[in-house]
Amino acid sequence: MPSMSSQPADNKPRKRTASGTVAGADVSRTKIESTDEPTLSFENYYNGWTVPATGNPTLERICFREQCTPSSFYEKFVAKRKPVVIVDAKGPDDNWRGHSKWNVDYLRKVAGEGEVRIEHRDSDQSKFGQGNHSKVKFSKFLDIVEGKADGREGGEKARKVYLTTQDLGMDDEGRPYLHSTPCTQLLRAGDFPPRPMMLDRLVPMNYNLWIGSTSTEPGSGSSSGLHHDFHDNLYILLSGRKTFRLFSPADAERMYTVGQIHKVHANGRICYSQDGQSADDIEADGSDKQARLAMEAAILHEKAEKQLADAERDVEAGVVRPGCCWICCDTAWWLTLFERIHSCYQEGAAEALERAEEGMDEALQQVMAAEVGSAPDGSDSDDDDDEGDEENGSDSNVSGAPEVAEDEPKRTTAPQHFSRVDLAESRETIARKFPKFMDAHCVTVTLHAGEMLYLPAGWFHEVTSESADAPAQSDTSNGAVVPADSHGGCHIAFNYWFHPPDGATYNEPYSSQFWERDWAQRQQAGCDGGPQL
Repeated sequence: MPSMSSQPADNKPRKRTASGTVAGADVSRTKIESTDEPTLSFENYYNGWTVPATGNPTLERICFREQCTPSSFYEKFVAKRKPVVIVDAKGPDDNWRGHSKWNVDYLRKVAGEGEVRIEHRDSDQSKFGQGNHSKVKFSKFLDIVEGKADGREGGEKARKVYLTTQDLGMDDEGRPYLHSTPCTQLLRAGDFPPRPMMLDRLVPMNYNLWIGSTSTEPGSGSSSGLHHDFHDNLYILLSGRKTFRLFSPADAERMYTVGQIHKVHANGRICYSQDGQSADDIEADGSDKQARLAMEAAILHEKAEKQLADAERDVEAGVVRPGCCWICCDTAWWLTLFERIHSCYQEGAAEALERAEEGMDEALQQVMAAEVGSAPDGSDSDDDDDEGDEENGSDSNVSGAPEVAEDEPKRTTAPQHFSRVDLAESRETIARKFPKFMDAHCVTVTLHAGEMLYLPAGWFHEVTSESADAPAQSDTSNGAVVPADSHGGCHIAFNYWFHPPDGATYNEPYSSQFWERDWAQRQQAGCDGGPQL
């Protein structure tokens, strides 16, 4: 495909108009137009790696333990927003057990009694990622994908269902859980670390297991549909093959998304225009500005309480601080405290602190709910997705639709972070319907069992999944051992989603302590981020 602007040599942020031109040039803003979509206009600040405009682009493939440390991996790939394939037999952490244990029989034993949400498609030619869901027992789903359900129709039905992201409940503080069945059971069995060594400075948002089945015939793979995620993704393939077609966030204006893009942050985090929330309030790490302010006020509150307690102890002990009274010794701090509270809340200090705590709880709940796709549009309030369903829209029925049986799909609207471009159509058809897409730049990569893909937030991708030829591989070319019996003819993958970093360094990957503080609070509460079973 023809190329667009390459990465600037000085690596400084560039604001792009909707046409992709760099701000500051002597041009007027242009708008994206399509045949069946309202005129769109947004600013693209993306400053990461882009697919090369010429030649035959490929992704770098590395063995993490031989070539990287967590800090060098961050600097070379995470900070530069550069996808990379990781070939490492031990997985993302020494405590990773997925390669050696997770076959269908083991998964059924550990988590078979739990309920899961599965996605449906109408035929082998249809795409997943269209928001058609139902709920079944995990053991029943595994029977289906193994072809054991519904007699002779089992094999055909197996190819029409897919285990994707799950509904997440809320903890006692009103925050969505980080995982549910089957990941809850696998985490508590010690099968994967909550924060893998490979990306130990990033804060996890969610864990997911992906299971499906396809025919082993060439060209029979199932498609996720073209979409992007709102979080950084570490994708670990246990069985089968996955082919990713990738487009950088620099090409967002050429992707013809279902929703209207409002802004692309420098780290690739994409924000959408929507009712009830301003896209300008979403920071590059996915947090909300008001939630950040509330958190900062709560921190100031804690500091105030500590200083008051220290002062009371000094008084009781007869300690006299040098200079004047203790409060005068820290005048600058107190001025900062009350100025911040006044500017944020415009009310008395005591009331402001109380409202700050309440506001932070509410804002955090709204942000986290959006992160897991409870918003009707199915995105991180702008939401996410891995292969077409991190947030495939609300799980509720379309208004006025009849109730369906437990194992029949509920249909919802297409998520806003999906592209309307169907890559299965001919080049001529795509050029006629979506002409700007022809100027986007693609790199294609195929993952095999035992390999991993790091994919930064905002990268558009279509994933084609294929089951491994029977019998399942026992050893892959990268040395990873895949349990020989079988994954039941399935393709199985696991992924971590992380809040996208917007900081400058490995030691400070986020410009705010918002997500790290949230993680610490979960740990202090003695929970693993999941529900009681």
